[in-house]
Amino acid sequence: MPVLCYSGGVLEWFKRTVLKTVVRRTRTVSSNLTPTAIVRSDAFNISMPEQVYGTSLISWETLEYPKHDRSARWYVIAGVIAVALLAYALLTASFPFAVIVLMTIIIIFLSHLREPERILVHVTTNGVLIGHRFYAYKEIRDFAIVYEPPRTKLLYLDFFSRWHPLTSVPLEDVDPNALRQALLPYVIEDLSRDSETLTDVLARLFKI
Repeated sequence: MPVLCYSGGVLEWFKRTVLKTVVRRTRTVSSNLTPTAIVRSDAFNISMPEQVYGTSLISWETLEYPKHDRSARWYVIAGVIAVALLAYALLTASFPFAVIVLMTIIIIFLSHLREPERILVHVTTNGVLIGHRFYAYKEIRDFAIVYEPPRTKLLYLDFFSRWHPLTSVPLEDVDPNALRQALLPYVIEDLSRDSETLTDVLARLFKI
């Protein structure tokens, strides 16, 4: 977990990492686009008209969140670091930082208890459907594709809302050129983003 020395950095890391992880772990139900007029999610007992989603242009399956193989040594080291960070937060009266540390600990613990589910991702004519969460194009500021196989294959979605964290979606075996062509008519591409974000790099390296 990165240690940030200023409050703005803590809040930004919280929005981009912890909130993003909470969204991934709490929204676990897969949704399917069907050729009929109704798309149904039985887990939430709701029906939504297909015209809300639009026509699926490209789709793939991915895990709802990365599954890391963590050793007993990893948990010992992580526990020591977590205790040290909590002690630092309490000694400096940095209670928001303490809350972030506690939430991260809870998220990691919950992810250890169960296997991540596979969810469907659809890029449609109206937006992007990730699991059962739909993002209309009017909500999306821009997209970026970081493709450096086999290590990094990600779609980044940035949003107009300041409270919506930058979202990364693993591409699995999707053709990045086909994905780009599907998105370009509806949302602009951020060509300046050509590598993983720092939070994604740290999450991969430290298995969080």
